[in-house]
Amino acid sequence: MAYHGGSPTGAQAKSRFVLITALLGLGLAGCAGLTEETCLTGDWNTVGYIDGVNGLDSEKVQDRLKECGRYDIALDPREYEIGRTRGLTVFCSPRGALDAGLRNVGNINLCVGAPSLTQRSYRIGRQYSEAKREFESEENQYESAVSSISRLRRELRDLREYRDDAKEKPVREDYERRIREKRDKIEYERDRADRALFDVRRAERRFREVERDYDRFLYELEDYERRQALEAPRPEAPSVGPERDPGAGPVQGSPAISGTDGY
Repeated sequence: MAYHGGSPTGAQAKSRFVLITALLGLGLAGCAGLTEETCLTGDWNTVGYIDGVNGLDSEKVQDRLKECGRYDIALDPREYEIGRTRGLTVFCSPRGALDAGLRNVGNINLCVGAPSLTQRSYRIGRQYSEAKREFESEENQYESAVSSISRLRRELRDLREYRDDAKEKPVREDYERRIREKRDKIEYERDRADRALFDVRRAERRFREVERDYDRFLYELEDYERRQALEAPRPEAPSVGPERDPGAGPVQGSPAISGTDGY
């Protein structure tokens, strides 16, 4: 179902929407391959478009050829490239570059001749994404250490109860040994939690700084988009009736405007 231009039918439009949704769900940014179902649609224009939106270069078509080749399905390189070129116009716009940067995909060097704001958009998106990912990673490390401490304390409490209930000396001594080992593990996890908390606070400070820059940039980007919309050429109003000289007076047969006679 290759799309060759023109207005798609309702069935084609629905199929294309489903395909785009599926491709975005796969995170079609290079790591995810095409499924047999996607290859069977034959909508190479849309596949190329999504790759273009994700800022992938023309060499990606070779991967797509191999992916569909596994199912003995031929890809149309021409339709793919038409779609990819169309998608690159989105990727190389300031808003598209920001979105790609936030998703950490694409090669901004493909955007030769794009507005200078496009480069900044991509860089700020990447910085925000990386700072947020680092902050969340450090938080996970800290939460992991705290959770481990809670678990070890429960196990230590159980071991003490078992020791107190033990009647034989060798059994009590074995529990004592295991209690000491558990205490050592708790101390280790406490140290890990302290280090992780320090890293969390450092990562959070960096993320908040990047977040403020990101919020300020959004205002700048929205202002740029408003100005672009105002500067865009507006379609001319349709002509009503024959053109005439503005100074020629009222149209023959039509009444003059009330209150203007004699002036």
